[in-house]
Amino acid sequence: MDVTIIREYKGQKIYVFTRLDTAGWLIKVNLENGIEWKDDRAFVGSLDEVGQEGVKRGQQLIDNRL
Repeated sequence: MDVTIIREYKGQKIYVFTRLDTAGWLIKVNLENGIEWKDDRAFVGSLDEVGQEGVKRGQQLIDNRL
């Protein structure tokens, strides 16, 4: 994975890793507490849109754990 985007949400850091693949962007999200989410589908859009999608997934993970 290439690009790392770090955001904080409800006191936890969200790490979003992206990589450009032939079909689009691949996204992996890690939380500080070790929870990980990885999308098997490629996401098509700008790097900013991909980052926002990863952060949104991270926020959902945090909300589901609280």
